[in-house]
Amino acid sequence: VSTLIGGLAQTFGNFTWNCTGQTAGISLLNDVVVQGDYQLTSTGTGYLRNSTTGAGAYSIVVAGDSIQTGGDARISDAAATGNSIEVTGNFLLSGGTFYVSFGTGGGVLDVDGELDISGGTFVGTNNSGAVTINVGDFDFNTAGTVNLKTGTGTGAVTVNISGNYTQSAGTAFNVRSNATSTSTINLTGNFSTSGGTFNMSSGGVGILNVGGDFTATAGTIT
Repeated sequence: VSTLIGGLAQTFGNFTWNCTGQTAGISLLNDVVVQGDYQLTSTGTGYLRNSTTGAGAYSIVVAGDSIQTGGDARISDAAATGNSIEVTGNFLLSGGTFYVSFGTGGGVLDVDGELDISGGTFVGTNNSGAVTINVGDFDFNTAGTVNLKTGTGTGAVTVNISGNYTQSAGTAFNVRSNATSTSTINLTGNFSTSGGTFNMSSGGVGILNVGGDFTATAGTIT
């Protein structure tokens, strides 16, 4: 499977993408509205993106939860700009890889509820695309990796957390800033780690602003 299905320009009750036979990157190229939950289970050997270079800007708007258990998802791919995912409920990642930006175009992830990562890999940007991530609480437990920047990522990344940040053993959070850009985490509530690793910077500027309490009972913070 390497081409987009039709009929996406509508409002869905629930939406599930489980395409084990997918062999290429597929762009949704529609504003997808989901009244319930949006689930991504498999993209085969390909990936799913909102849009790509020159194809316009599109949003996925989810009234329930966004749930990813596998596959490769990208809000923006290549030089696409203006793409977003907006979730009223929670964003749950337990497997696969999720990119806010894969390339030079920027992307936005808005989650009113909790960003819950218990597995898989969450990436802000892997290139020069600027990224904004707005969440309620950020719960990073059990397993998984967060790379705000990876590869040649030079794009500015801003993470705004209106609630609390919690992290436990078995997890790795890497800001990976470099000399050409800054990564900023603005946390209104409390910062708490009971394990895992939290790496703020590896050569550039990484900024963590904490409005509440800062508690680290175990793990490594650098």
